[in-house]
Amino acid sequence: MGRRTKIVQECERLMDEPENIRNIAIAAHVDHGKCIAGDARVALADGRPVAAADLYERVRDGGEPIDQAEAAYAPTSDLEVVSLDRTTGETTRQPLAAATRRAVTDPLVRIHTSDGHALETTAEHRYLVLSGTGVMEFERADDLAAGDTVVGVRQVPAGSEADTRAELLRELADDYGFYVDVTDRFAERVDAHDRDRLYAAAETRLERDSFDHALWRGQYRLRDAVNVCTALDVPLTDLYAAIETLNYRGADHRSEHSSLDVELPEDPESLFYLAGIFAGDGDLDGNVTAADERMRAVVLEAASSLGLDPIVREFDDRATRIEVGGKTLLKVLQTAFAYPTTDKSERISVPDLVFTADDEAAAAFLRGYLDADGTVEPRRSAVSVSSVSERMLEDVQQLLYRFDVASKLNRSNDTLYVAGELSLENFRGVGFEHPEKAARFRTLLEDAESAKVDRVPVDGETLRDVREDVDAAQADVFVGYGSYERNDVGFTKRSLGRIVDELEAAGGDDIRLDRLGNLAKADTSFLEVESVERVDRDYVYDFGVDGHDNFVAEGLVVHNTTLTDNLLAGAGMISDETAGEQLAMDTEEDEQERGITIDAANVSMTHEYGGDNHLINLIDTPGHVDFGGDVTRAMRAVDGALVVVDAVEGAMPQTETVLRQALREGVKPTLFINKVDRLISELQEGPQEMQERLTGVIRDVNDLIRGMTEEMDDIDEDWTVSVEDGTVGFGSALYKWGVSMPSSTSSRPTSDRNSTSGRRCRTSSSTWSVSTSRTPSTPSPAASPASGAATPTPRSPRRWSWSRRTANSS
Repeated sequence: MGRRTKIVQECERLMDEPENIRNIAIAAHVDHGKCIAGDARVALADGRPVAAADLYERVRDGGEPIDQAEAAYAPTSDLEVVSLDRTTGETTRQPLAAATRRAVTDPLVRIHTSDGHALETTAEHRYLVLSGTGVMEFERADDLAAGDTVVGVRQVPAGSEADTRAELLRELADDYGFYVDVTDRFAERVDAHDRDRLYAAAETRLERDSFDHALWRGQYRLRDAVNVCTALDVPLTDLYAAIETLNYRGADHRSEHSSLDVELPEDPESLFYLAGIFAGDGDLDGNVTAADERMRAVVLEAASSLGLDPIVREFDDRATRIEVGGKTLLKVLQTAFAYPTTDKSERISVPDLVFTADDEAAAAFLRGYLDADGTVEPRRSAVSVSSVSERMLEDVQQLLYRFDVASKLNRSNDTLYVAGELSLENFRGVGFEHPEKAARFRTLLEDAESAKVDRVPVDGETLRDVREDVDAAQADVFVGYGSYERNDVGFTKRSLGRIVDELEAAGGDDIRLDRLGNLAKADTSFLEVESVERVDRDYVYDFGVDGHDNFVAEGLVVHNTTLTDNLLAGAGMISDETAGEQLAMDTEEDEQERGITIDAANVSMTHEYGGDNHLINLIDTPGHVDFGGDVTRAMRAVDGALVVVDAVEGAMPQTETVLRQALREGVKPTLFINKVDRLISELQEGPQEMQERLTGVIRDVNDLIRGMTEEMDDIDEDWTVSVEDGTVGFGSALYKWGVSMPSSTSSRPTSDRNSTSGRRCRTSSSTWSVSTSRTPSTPSPAASPASGAATPTPRSPRRWSWSRRTANSS
């Protein structure tokens, strides 16, 4: 007889023993969505920033519907976004799991940060906020105020893994007007294949005779050549290397007159550099304005690498003009580099091709643009660039993250500034080609000091506490270190990293050093909120992200019931391995897909308590506010309610809602503080910090209970929860562990009716104890709980002693 069959038979037996039957409701708030405005740009892992509305449309058009009512879709192709690993402080690539659009009626909260970013989110959205102790905590958008510090990024993964040369050809192939002459060797390589197959693969607009003639001559429409190479599995890099000249003749079969040929350079950096120069000083006719003689020399050198022989025209009444390359070059810029055809100064932006290019090509574009429009300001100790196109400055700021360069966008004077020792040192990866600007930058770098974008706003007392706890003296760190502890000098990433290294070298072994060391890593930035305002929008967009449950939008980190599964695993109803992931109580497809409980679901299981077996009817109630009616109905059928609260987020508005529903129905609550693992893995808190946070959660929940019960005439006893009474449990549903104090009462749970009120009388939830499948030897998320059935609640509370590298129970 199987294990599950035995459990079912035991449930049937216990149905005839009412005194051993308990109905328990699990009520919890749901995780809040990562809802942002449609024009907020999400950082894709291939390097591109994409507006949330456009990203949603992309997923919807090619994806599968998850929930039509919620307009939610899952991508069917691999799509990754930039995400922050809060345990390491590093940005990574993570798969996008879902995209949702929702109508909103309440105003959004728009915050402006010290580096010039602006982001609009729903009011309940939680930002990562850095506290003075160096802990990243969550705070609601509508609770933010000027002066708060939110977490952003300053380094993102590199661009697309595709070869930049191949991507350039694909971009150019969008316009059917480009012709290429290829080497005889490559032409023979293609012509060796069956002509019928080649004609079908090319998907050409040419008649068959014209196509065959093109094969014979080794002169193709670029799009035809790209299609043929793709069909024959010929690398586009081979085609790129074989192209002798590129010419634009128009898409019509009669063609236009040919223009000046362009030779694609062996390394596309020079083309990207020239495109950057045009972004700064180019006009709509393919010319570059260059009054500076040294700048003219730079332009001429870049053009010569493309086989061009520019004409320099000097004028008495206006700046010198360089006629660089004619129609073919202009069409290359317009097709591959999104060069505007009208209102160039206002419409210029960084093209997708640059965002997805390799580091060398992306840096070359930036270098060309800054050679043309940028300057080195010794007085400000900064590199700056101005533009009437705000989009261009926003794009440059995003692109600089590729090189770990933080910058500040001053929207009042349309200027982007790069300052600070760390950012300027990393800016060397971009640099200047212009000789004078390159020399001034070297001088600037020699005298560079830290800037606001490099700051880590941690209170010096935090370092003092750590230093004293690891038994190190100030002299063990370095001369002058005391000024940091006294807050005479603020921390930067560089100074904080040095301090952490010195304390570790002095024998420091404290988990807080890991946390502070992660803050010193280059990937994150800590931005001051300068202003908060409300704005009206029709829709917001939410993106589910596997792994870290966050993504990066506008340079800021944007964030989003497994307990039931673990109770079922402890009772043997599902496997231990899938508990926390199986979502066994979410039986509907939309619940499984969205990861929330919509309809109240129930299941029967057995649980041994006090030497007797009990039948537990477990009701998993929906946490979403839209499904509150199901919670109310569930509360009318239960003997106790287990209210689940996130250890990091604490009591939420929905916590208040489910508590009120439970108390209104006369159900006495028990509190389970879930996701305690996040205090260790994400916030890396020590014992004292964890105790203060957990105590605060209990206090907040009890304040809610007291306020509600005072309003209810039929509740005249203390229904607050406490660790000592056994009505508070702690654990991690994801990692399948939980602990609680033993019950203070030895009486067995009973159930009866209150004949005077007609209301069902609920027994104190302190008389029953909920345990997950087992208590681990360590609360670390890396722990692997042993297999087996549920174990009784521990007879005494555990105390945990922490070190930086290990967590051992004692």
